Amino acid sequence: MPLDGAQVVTSSASSALFEGIADNGMAFLDWLDTPGDQVAVALQRLRSALRCNAAWMMHEEKKTIEEIVPIIAAQGYQTTETVRGRLAFLHHDLRAPFVYAYWCGDAAVDAVWKQVPPAERKRFWHYLYGTMHTPTTLARYWR
Repeated sequence: MPLDGAQVVTSSASSALFEGIADNGMAFLDWLDTPGDQVAVALQRLRSALRCNAAWMMHEEKKTIEEIVPIIAAQGYQTTETVRGRLAFLHHDLRAPFVYAYWCGDAAVDAVWKQVPPAERKRFWHYLYGTMHTPTTLARYWR
């Protein structure tokens, strides 16, 4: 198994950062050039938050997927078929808890990334990829 795969299945406190690194890829590559790019990122973050809401509805409020899908589809500007596919993992014992890591990781990495001056980006990537962190410790110890 590749190293990044092994890290994800361990469900460690750092798993959120692995997800946040991926979700911030376009920003890392400086590919957010147009207003459309900004809208795409905002929509992706909205949909991630909605998946957290769906998990809450399913696991805490005990709503069925049939009740949840139309709500999330309408709020996330997606078809019910797309949402049903995107929420299927919420029934998987190993993968379901990652719904919160996806959202939290994106937010955590983005918050720190916004503070990194362009001249420090190479050092930041080395630090981010080379040091095991949680979202809290990344924010606390990156200088």
